[in-house]
Amino acid sequence: MYAPVVLDEAFDKADNEFTALAMNIFKNFGFQMIVATPLKSVMTLEPFIGGACFIDISDRRVSGVLMIEYDSEQQRLKLPAHAHQEVSSPLDPQIAPQSPENASRQGVPRREWP
Repeated sequence: MYAPVVLDEAFDKADNEFTALAMNIFKNFGFQMIVATPLKSVMTLEPFIGGACFIDISDRRVSGVLMIEYDSEQQRLKLPAHAHQEVSSPLDPQIAPQSPENASRQGVPRREWP
C-alpha cells in the first residue's frame, strides 16, 4: 500500500462505469481508499470495500454511526435484500438502507455536540 486516499462526496456525479474504472486504478496502484459517497454509488463500490458505516448528522449538533457488516466472500454489504433493490432503483437513488430515525431507536451511538 502506498498511502490512504480520502474522497468526500466521491463519485457523486460519475456513472457506475467511471466509478468502477477509477476504483480499479486506485486498487492497482495499492492505495487504501476511505470514501464518503452518496448511497447511489454504494453498489458499484461494494467489490472494492472492506467495511462500511452509515453516518447521520442532524441539525449540525447530533451525530450517529451505524456499522454495516461486509461479506468479504460475496464482496457485498450485508443489507436486507430489499435494501439492495431500493438503492439500485432509478426512482429514488437516495434511499438509505436504514433510516437515521430507525438507527437511533436501535441503539446506534449518538452524540450531541455543543
